[in-house]
Amino acid sequence: MKNRQSRHRESFVSSTVGKCYKYIETNMIKQYIKQAFYLLKENKLISFISIVGTAFAIAMIMVITILFQIKNADYRPEVNRSRTLYIQFGESFMKDNPERRNSINFFLSLDFMKECILPLKTPERVTLVSRMNVPLSIPSGDERIPGMVKYTDTSFDGFYDFNYLAGGMFSEADFQSGVKKAVIREYVARQLFHTTDVVGREIYIDGIPFTVCGVIENFSRWASFAFADVYAPYTYREQWWGGNEQIQGNFTAMILAKSPDDFEAIRREINMAVERFNQHQTTYTIGLREQPYSHFQQLFFRWGDGLPDVTENVTRYGIILLILLLVPAINLSGLTLSRMQRRMEEIGVRKAFGATRWQLMNQVLSENLLLTLLGGLLGLVLSYIALFLMKDWLLDGGKFISFEMIASPLIFLLAFLFCLLMNLLSAGIPAWSVARKNITDALK
Repeated sequence: MKNRQSRHRESFVSSTVGKCYKYIETNMIKQYIKQAFYLLKENKLISFISIVGTAFAIAMIMVITILFQIKNADYRPEVNRSRTLYIQFGESFMKDNPERRNSINFFLSLDFMKECILPLKTPERVTLVSRMNVPLSIPSGDERIPGMVKYTDTSFDGFYDFNYLAGGMFSEADFQSGVKKAVIREYVARQLFHTTDVVGREIYIDGIPFTVCGVIENFSRWASFAFADVYAPYTYREQWWGGNEQIQGNFTAMILAKSPDDFEAIRREINMAVERFNQHQTTYTIGLREQPYSHFQQLFFRWGDGLPDVTENVTRYGIILLILLLVPAINLSGLTLSRMQRRMEEIGVRKAFGATRWQLMNQVLSENLLLTLLGGLLGLVLSYIALFLMKDWLLDGGKFISFEMIASPLIFLLAFLFCLLMNLLSAGIPAWSVARKNITDALK
């Protein structure tokens, strides 16, 4: 009985002490926040410099981060980037050249694609694309505009989430029959027809008449694999050019995996298909240089190179971001230390009453965090302003920016993490310097 009462008493005491600690910690945090606001008002010039310095650093970093996000993340219409693989070129060698020297790089032929890529079993779907820049016009008008045409198949539409303003993609029957039908972009419809209600009307693509079967809403050029002014079936031609034993041609391929986990299986299947293809070649053999590449890998793709070194490129970007954080953080740490020097007596009194080094460091970091978050919020706003004001330069002609591209939860999370890192870099050294001073020096 006594043991039970003793355990109950110990449990009660432990619970009470725990609640007291939580209450004290909560009050300390509230006190830190009040103190931070007080210091913000008291040292207006230093606070202003700290906030603005943080804002510009975060703004530069967030512009780089947002641009990288626009290039890599899934958003309309390229909603399947994370599951897509790309074959963008091939290289040919003389069959009697086992060391594979003096290779030639090129787009791939339709014959090669039909034999090695289209029959793949592992992916969800495969599409072929031949891109050309040609003049566009209509029979009833004198106006001609330049346009990018992608000759493709019906599978292309399944890769992307297009918003059709009128009509739709050409059908599989149209594709198989080689019917001259075309989907056009909203911009082309308004430029040539001055309306988007143009399904059934005729458009000339490089002087060849096609019937418009659909109109797609405008979207950013940064969705480069989806983007075109016109989409038409490549079967409208009976024959496409092919060189070096029908290896060279006009086509690239995109492969949609059921899951990113299938990427290696797809690559193995392609390698086996290429080996079978090369066995029947008499003069030239073909290589794909470790293709297909994932969307992230192809961001660093260069013609003629092998598999892009993702680690090296990511490390380079990481170093740039770190420098952009470190340089202003060093300058801001001097301001933070100057602000702390004025409060040495207060810190000495706190140490005299038993405050630990960790508690003092926590106080400095917490107070500085308010300035950093205010600067970070301003920096995020400045980064969006910079994107819109300098989009011709930053976006390389891709002037259209959707809210979905720049306002994802990941971007806000990264902005917050950069703020925390900036706070640690700019206030960490001053906090450590202040916390290690002994009571006597602090009270002088």
